[in-house]
Amino acid sequence: MDRHDELQLPQMSDLSLGATLQVERRASSDRMDKMMNSATLPPPPAPTSSFGFNPSGVPGSGTSQPIIASLPMELMPPGSAKKPKLLVLGMGYTGSRVALAFREKLGFSICGTVRSARAKLDLIGKGIKQVYFMDNGQLEIDSFRLLEDVTHVLMCIPPRPSADGVDSDSKDLVLEALHSELKKLSTLQWIGYVSSVSVYGDSDGATIDETAPLLAGTCRGLLRVQTEAQWLQSGLPVHVFRVGGIYGPGRGVIAQIQQGVARRIIDLPDKVFNRVHVDDIVNILLQSVALPNPGSIYNVVDDEPATGFDVVTYACGLMQVPPPSPISWADAEATMSAMGKSFFEETKRVSNAKVKAELGVAFLYPTYREGLAAQLAQEADDDILPASTSPHAA
Repeated sequence: MDRHDELQLPQMSDLSLGATLQVERRASSDRMDKMMNSATLPPPPAPTSSFGFNPSGVPGSGTSQPIIASLPMELMPPGSAKKPKLLVLGMGYTGSRVALAFREKLGFSICGTVRSARAKLDLIGKGIKQVYFMDNGQLEIDSFRLLEDVTHVLMCIPPRPSADGVDSDSKDLVLEALHSELKKLSTLQWIGYVSSVSVYGDSDGATIDETAPLLAGTCRGLLRVQTEAQWLQSGLPVHVFRVGGIYGPGRGVIAQIQQGVARRIIDLPDKVFNRVHVDDIVNILLQSVALPNPGSIYNVVDDEPATGFDVVTYACGLMQVPPPSPISWADAEATMSAMGKSFFEETKRVSNAKVKAELGVAFLYPTYREGLAAQLAQEADDDILPASTSPHAA
């Protein structure tokens, strides 16, 4: 998933997931309520969950984390008594959370790939033993061993440009490395490809859905368009998820404020975009597995596109710290990375109506307001330090 781009389910009976044990965390809920009331903007209504699953266990979200009593039989490999098995290609910020949710929520076995020894050790410490190095499509083990008994695949590795930028004939290295073995995999039921709303380009203020033309204007977006098409045309049971700006514990605007690098750019009032809390991404993926529809494309974004200025201001109110002084785009641009600059080149108002209608999703955090408050509450409970200054790191 791009570092710049950075869920609720139906009733329990719909998934046949068995009984749950609801655990209330009253102290955390009280703390989040206090933060919401102290913000500079009025607090929103509490989010609801039709399914009652919060993959991060974020306190104050209106849900609690259930314990699953049994595995849904429809997710079992046909003719097999084995657990379903998820392969996560790219177990980074989002991918690792998805892996843990599938294990804890659905009883999946997990395997996955990383690029660093530190990430591998961290995942092993969380009980995920089958973690392998993969970079530029090169695996430390053969693809047959990696894919053994895999029933579900989540692809989170972003495409990389060639030395010459975007090549119309370039192939996704991961798909190229695994395609032949994936085609042979009799147990395979579902593939999720995590893409980005960067495929749409600038919407010029209009609200766009999954039928909008793909007019990507950045190298990053063009690569996403190409890679999406390759996965969709692969003959595999692929589902595409076009994700907005990801935030959550340790990531996003709160981390920027904590590190003193947040900006409030005063002269870009029309530059809005949709965000999405990592917990909502996880829940949407869980729901897609329960209601698979190969070839489907879903926008994974919240209800309210907003400017960076407004989000920083609101977050500072929740944190009870003074907001950074407004600056001009010219001053901000002078100190930005190329990736940071490209983010402000486009305006996107993206609709999430399809994912709600087809997957029955009710978002945990419909806007950044609920999501930021929940993030602060979890960070306070878990003593989380900011992991990145990027508001969209995956």
